[in-house]
Amino acid sequence: EVRGSTTNFYLGGPFVFQEFSSGRDVTSITIAENGSIDGANDLDNIRLLYDIDTTAPYDCQSESFGTGELQFGATDTNGFSGGNGVATFADSVTVSSSTALCVYVLVDVLPSATDGQTISVSIPDPSSDVLVTGSFSAQPATPVAPSGSVTVVYPQLTQHAFHWRNDDGSESAASSATGGVEN
Repeated sequence: EVRGSTTNFYLGGPFVFQEFSSGRDVTSITIAENGSIDGANDLDNIRLLYDIDTTAPYDCQSESFGTGELQFGATDTNGFSGGNGVATFADSVTVSSSTALCVYVLVDVLPSATDGQTISVSIPDPSSDVLVTGSFSAQPATPVAPSGSVTVVYPQLTQHAFHWRNDDGSESAASSATGGVEN
């Protein structure tokens, strides 16, 4: 879960890009937001950070989001393209049979996000949403997403059993402003 007004929130994952033969460059990644949140108006500063996994079996299990990741492409400073829109990032990072690209999605959740909304990101069709060098299309041709979604929470603070007092003495000796009745 995430509270509104949170910056640099990591949405989980990562997206894993593996190459099983010769090396090639990942040059563009398009992600989609398809939760109940308004991706255009409630999310901002979308960015992709990445690690390179150099430990066999090159599946990003030996990597984790923390500090030191590099950024893939520029920050998308105006949210997704629509309520359930997309954001595209361009860069050039090499993957090979002995490296994998581990990509993490970060967003700012704006104060306009409301309690209970969900944030869910995916790569809807890697064969067209991930561009690589060479005459090759990324696989699979089905949506890829980190497991689960993130829920926006705004806890409701309810104050009870309080007693208003006048400002005419110490906390315990001041006269009652509510006739001695707790609210």
